[in-house]
Amino acid sequence: MHEICRVIFVDVQALIRGFGGDDGTVSLVNLKEGGFYRLLPRIGVLKASSEEAVFVDVEEVRKLCCVVVTNGKDGCKVYWRDGELQIASFLASQQDPTGAGDIFLGGFVAGLVQGLSVPDAALVGNFFGSLGVERIGLPKFDLRMLQSTARASGCTSHSSQSEFHYFRMVAAKGDEYQVLRKGARQHWDSMRSCYQKAAAAYSDGKKEYAAYLSDQGKLQTKLAQEADEKSSQGIFKARKKRA
Repeated sequence: MHEICRVIFVDVQALIRGFGGDDGTVSLVNLKEGGFYRLLPRIGVLKASSEEAVFVDVEEVRKLCCVVVTNGKDGCKVYWRDGELQIASFLASQQDPTGAGDIFLGGFVAGLVQGLSVPDAALVGNFFGSLGVERIGLPKFDLRMLQSTARASGCTSHSSQSEFHYFRMVAAKGDEYQVLRKGARQHWDSMRSCYQKAAAAYSDGKKEYAAYLSDQGKLQTKLAQEADEKSSQGIFKARKKRA
């Protein structure tokens, strides 16, 4: 992998797991004790949650590779040999945090692939992470939303400092972002309500009413996806106007 990839991104989760000899109990061990420490110089970016970071010794590892520590509603922090930077989060109504770290890492990598700087890419990771935790189960990301986000962002080979600082300010305040996401959130809430009522109606033998509610749920899903797309375009257009 090291030979065919320009940069290797690693989630520390698998590197600090230990297994009990008798019953296979999984526990966390210090990174230096796990047998993977020697590979760190070959890693471009190591991601860890704030809970996992205590097993990593960030101050030592940052000398060998870039380290990104995620911390839920407090955003994330990027460490490298000569410095560190706190990246603001986006306000979100958390419903299910499952997979938030994976979503963050996917957004972070996608940002770098698009030519963003590391801080900007981390902010993109925070953005998609906030979308992911706002609903239960698999995130309802629509390809059109991702495409419009890429177009609206006007990604180039580098990001200007003014763009980054404005986007950071919006993330910290959350006001403008929350206004743009309000419509989408209402539709997602309506969708969940429709499906819950449909399930109850079906259990009561009201199959026609259940089918009607299910159709309403599908409609709300479509409206929510369209609103998400609109909010994504809006936040990046606002960023460009302030740049």
